[in-house]
Amino acid sequence: KLDEIEARANAATPGPWDAKYHHNWFVDMGSRAVSFDPISADDIDAASDDADFVAHAREDIPYLVARLREAERLLREAYGACQVGVMRNSLTKDITAFLAPKRKPKKRSGKK
Repeated sequence: KLDEIEARANAATPGPWDAKYHHNWFVDMGSRAVSFDPISADDIDAASDDADFVAHAREDIPYLVARLREAERLLREAYGACQVGVMRNSLTKDITAFLAPKRKPKKRSGKK
């Protein structure tokens, strides 16, 4: 299944994509766009959320696939180390680094 997801992501129009509003919400993909036409005024916020989700999926999906591939690699390596009764320090560091949340630097507002 992961190979299928990765293939679809690789076949899609290159990003980044951007959610925009002009009479309705749409995802701008550079050479084309996908629109989200709300059925009623109550659906405008949902259309905005949907467009934002689709726009970010272009970069989010490849990122998630890469993280899962790395997790699979680490788990296979850990399993192999456990099979021979050896847990190497470098493997422990890799697993710890993988599991540690990646923090983004805070944006400064320019105000003091």
